[in-house]
Amino acid sequence: MVDFLKGFKERVMEALKKGGLAAKDMFLMENLLNQRIKQIRVVSAAVLSAVILSSKDEQTNTLDRMKLNKMLSKMEEVFQKASKNIANGKRAFGKEEKQQLEELFNEVGLDGKKASDRFIASFDSLLAVTLLEGAEKVKGDLKQEQQATQKQEDLKTEPKEKLKL
Repeated sequence: MVDFLKGFKERVMEALKKGGLAAKDMFLMENLLNQRIKQIRVVSAAVLSAVILSSKDEQTNTLDRMKLNKMLSKMEEVFQKASKNIANGKRAFGKEEKQQLEELFNEVGLDGKKASDRFIASFDSLLAVTLLEGAEKVKGDLKQEQQATQKQEDLKTEPKEKLKL
């Protein structure tokens, strides 16, 4: 996540240098990029954290991995559609995507209408990429955790004689 944004900023700044942009304008552009990168990191962390926290099973107070995977998949679907729309020169969120986004925010315990309106106002391709990478990382972490848990369970159920070999 961090590497993509940092790399993007470095590529933009290098291109501007080669283009002969004045030092004062370079400074302003770098500050603008730094500010946007900070905003993207905060928003993506907040959205992913809300999804993770809302996936807690209230009875056992543990993470409901199936619910989390389902919510992450919904989120990925919405942001992939929005990214595709941007790439095609359209508004990021059409009626259908806005409705899906509202539902997602309602599911995490926010006012879906207000949260989606504010989110849409700050949405761009950089935020989409960052959120998608974050969701992918969480899913990967869940998969690794599940595999480790399965291995532990397998070791517990193996006969003791096999373990001695």
